[in-house]
Order: sequence, then structure tokens, then C-alpha cells
Amino acid sequence: MRFVDGKVQVMFSSITENVLALRQRWPSVRTPFYEPDVDRVSNIPPEYNCRRILGEHGTKEAIYEGFIESGAQDQKCMINIAENYGFSGGRVLEWGVGCSRMSRHLNSNLRSGFIGVDVDSVNIQWCRENMKWGNYITVDKDGQIPLEDKSIDLIYGWSVMTHLSEKDQNKWLIELHRVCRGLVILSVHGFCHSAANACWWSDVVCLLGWIRKGFRDAGVQNADISDVVGDGYYRDVSHTPAYIYEQWTKMIDVLDVIPGAFGESHDAVVCRAR
Repeated sequence: MRFVDGKVQVMFSSITENVLALRQRWPSVRTPFYEPDVDRVSNIPPEYNCRRILGEHGTKEAIYEGFIESGAQDQKCMINIAENYGFSGGRVLEWGVGCSRMSRHLNSNLRSGFIGVDVDSVNIQWCRENMKWGNYITVDKDGQIPLEDKSIDLIYGWSVMTHLSEKDQNKWLIELHRVCRGLVILSVHGFCHSAANACWWSDVVCLLGWIRKGFRDAGVQNADISDVVGDGYYRDVSHTPAYIYEQWTKMIDVLDVIPGAFGESHDAVVCRAR
């Protein structure tokens, strides 16, 4: 057992070193030039709405602080990455808008024509009533967005692909590719998040199985929005970069996987519509 543990420790150290090395080539993540219009005051959602996207953990004060500060930082990184890949404006769609944790911080020039979609009708209704500068659409979990082909310049989604089965994520990748004429940027749980948070990381069999397959479904339902999507749909999953390059490229062009781009726990997958 000591030998096995040693092999796993060597592998983990190698993975960590490679992740840190990859991050060093992304000064844009560390020193973004896009500065969001941070909104800490207007139209703050009720605690109930915030917990639908951030989970049940933490005090009310911690939930609100995370909602504002993490939303501003993640929006900052998202647009900055997009600009690094040539995005200079146009129609923006947030896939999984929730109650506007990120989009509330968009600069005025990116708010024009903004569209937010989500399977969570509860938070979409809140956005319609309180963030009236955008267009908010409840979408069905089966993977359809009521927009024309190639009508969006930038689609981004934070912590949506972290909760879908392989079958469901493939349906959504096809649909996002259909409506996009530019970039698609999605966050995933990769090595950074899994090493720090996944209880199965210390299980040799699970760890090696994840690295071999590249996709790990923890088999644990995430109940944050089960009242609107039903039991079993929303879950916790992790991806390796190798899996993304091998599998996602069947549906969309993958340009890069940036480790730990968002809060050093979510990787950013940068895609371009064909």
C-alpha cells in the first residue's frame, strides 16, 4: 500500500507542477485589462435566490459577499479571456445566468442586446423583474435555445458543465455551437478543483479511473435547483483537459483549456464555433 500511495503522490505532484506551469503563461488571468462595472448596491437578490446558485453552505453574510465579489472577479476573467481571443463586442449570451451573479457587472457597452438563459425559471423571473436591461429566457433542460443559428458573438457559462452528465453536456455543446458565431467559454472542474475538493481524489482506483477516462461523475445529486429540473439531472462532475480535447472537439473547436482560471478552482475551456 505504501508503494501505491507513493506512486499516487508522485503523479499528484507532477500534475500540480504542470498545472502551475500552464497558469504562468496566462498573465491575462492574473492581470486582466477588462474592468467590470462592479455593482454592489442595486437589485441584490434575496438570499433564497443566491443560494439556488451558490448552494446552502455559509452564513447569509458570506453568501452575499461571495455573490458580489466572486461574480465581479469571474466576469472580469471571462471577458478578459474572450478579448484575448479576439472578442471586441457584439451580442453576448450567458448560459446559466442564475440571478445575475456575473452579468450584473457587465459594462454598459456589453449590456446592449444581452441575453441570459437558464433552466431555473425561479431566477429567470427574478432577472426579468430586476435586471431589465437584458432579455431573459427560461430554457428546457433537453438542450434547446429559442434563437437563430449563428446569432451570438460570445456565449459564456460558469459552473454549468460542472453539473451535467456526458449525454446532457453533449446536447448542450451542439446547441451552443448552433447559436454561436464567435466564442464559447465554459468553466469545468479539472485538476485544480478535484485535487482540493473531491472526496474521491484520495481513492487510487477512482483517481486512476478518472485520468484514464477523463470524465468523472461523482454520482451525487446537486439539489440546488432540483425543484425545477427534477432529481438526478443536476450533479457534480469533473473533466480532464485530454477528455475535453478528445470529446468536445467532435462538436465544437476547442482552442485552449486554461487551468484554474476562475478562482483557481474552475478551468476555462475556450471554444470557437466552426
